[in-house]
Amino acid sequence: TVSSWSMPSNKYIDLTLGASGSTYTAPANGWYVVSKTSTASGQYMNMINTTNNISIETNVTASGNWTRCYLPVKKGDKISIAYSVAGTTNYFRFIYAEGEV
Repeated sequence: TVSSWSMPSNKYIDLTLGASGSTYTAPANGWYVVSKTSTASGQYMNMINTTNNISIETNVTASGNWTRCYLPVKKGDKISIAYSVAGTTNYFRFIYAEGEV
């Protein structure tokens, strides 16, 4: 559908980030986004869409840095999030694509 290629809407749901390696299923077309604060340099966060093997990874260079990952998904796609970033989870959200809600 056209909405699977559209821009993010201003509608989202806040989620609870599980332990590193947790998996999630997309409720609609949109984006998963996670933001955490690092406690040391060299920490990482990786999100992979296990349905189509698209992934993104970020690495932090200093303690106290925020790191964010955004990953586009289609309804029903499964993702896995692995991370070593040990600080605060600032947010973990699913952002709906325009036209999805």
